[in-house]
Amino acid sequence: MNILLKKERFKKHLLLVGLLLIFSVSFSQKISYNPNIKYTPDQLKEDFQVFRYKLENNLANLYLYNTEQRIDFVFDSLYQNINKPMTDMEFYAYISQTISIIKDGHNFLYPDPVVTHYYNQRSKFIPYHLTWINDKLMVDKQCTPDSSVIIGSEILEINGLDSKYIFNELLRRQVRDGYNETYPIWILNHYFREYYSYIFGHPETFNIKYKTTNGEIKTVVVDGLTKENMVCYLGSSLYPDLKKEKGVEYQFDESIKTGFLKVKSFDRSMYRKKFHQQYQSEIRKAFYEVKRDNVETLVLDLRNNQGGNFEYGQFLLSYILREPFQLIEQTKAVKGYNQNRLKKGICYGTKLTKIKRNAYHGKLYVLINGGCFSNCGIVVSDLSFYNRGILIGEETGGNKAILSGNIGFESVTVLPNTSIHCDPVNHQILVNSKIENNGHGTMPNYLITPTLADIINKNDVVKNFVYKMILEGN
Repeated sequence: MNILLKKERFKKHLLLVGLLLIFSVSFSQKISYNPNIKYTPDQLKEDFQVFRYKLENNLANLYLYNTEQRIDFVFDSLYQNINKPMTDMEFYAYISQTISIIKDGHNFLYPDPVVTHYYNQRSKFIPYHLTWINDKLMVDKQCTPDSSVIIGSEILEINGLDSKYIFNELLRRQVRDGYNETYPIWILNHYFREYYSYIFGHPETFNIKYKTTNGEIKTVVVDGLTKENMVCYLGSSLYPDLKKEKGVEYQFDESIKTGFLKVKSFDRSMYRKKFHQQYQSEIRKAFYEVKRDNVETLVLDLRNNQGGNFEYGQFLLSYILREPFQLIEQTKAVKGYNQNRLKKGICYGTKLTKIKRNAYHGKLYVLINGGCFSNCGIVVSDLSFYNRGILIGEETGGNKAILSGNIGFESVTVLPNTSIHCDPVNHQILVNSKIENNGHGTMPNYLITPTLADIINKNDVVKNFVYKMILEGN
């Protein structure tokens, strides 16, 4: 029982909200789904009761950021206001309001994969890739031959709704640990069109009010496109970051005696099914090469690492830290719904881990952003606590002090009528009792965020900043 999120845990969120929500799931049987079916208030109330029971009896951090009285009030109010028929997606939009109130980054809630498959195959989506930056919704990629709204334009309204209202509606339905916003914004900046469709549907056309790059205000109606048509226009994947690639990759720059080590995930299943690498072997090999190359400075890139197995994070740290360490301090498991619902648990991650004989003890830079979540957030928290390395980028998405995770078994519940999936996780994970839980991730030593121009031109401003520091001897 030594994993943070067992098996496919990270396909059940971003990579659930990524892979499941974005790519079509292969089904051998013919899919039968009618998006117009409305469920009665009694059916919806039954689903809500199952949803609430699951949270109260399985979500470890249900009352971490709000009192039981506050959570009960929200649940009671939502239940009492179920007074009209809704489709499954309308009901999803309704109950997903609880996510940002509970504030647990592992409190997953998502539609039936049959539903997302149906929409991915048949429905229209907004044909742009959009980025929320400086409180503005900006176009950073066109996925349509219609050139009315060019890259760099600011979206002011979509189908009569203000872009700030739209984004806030989506934002409050995104998981996050505590008061962190870098993670939910990171999710939406990757998967805006999917979450937009969850709440606002799949219109055939989009009436878009926008500001051009020279400041003109214009309105245009553009056709929505299927994902297949968007891919045909682009000539490549809509999501190039999900193409086959290496999970662990090491490179050496002889001119500045600097090694660059990128670790994209700590999830065992990702290495088996996507990267086709053996994680420990790759890490071991990388640090052998670090020693062979007489590396003076190591740059560890953990950006967009969604976490995964405890032992993978431990293994990496054992090559970087300078003293024996605990990855985490303690776990507590949910033991029923009562006044003392959390009981101390046992977990592999709490053991004292020794440092490898050929560990790297030289200068270290660590690149982080809002996509550093779950076990990756733990790794960065440990690096910060042990004062190991200079952190550069943005606040991590995962909480630095306390979070939650499943240890030992799957807990997915399918609501009986709407088939919405809820997956609250059953263990509270204390990273370090000496770190105050302020509801945020680990902060960087140097806050570096890309501009819209950086995003459009694929300019890695964080990596460039590190290069500059190395060249200047900092």
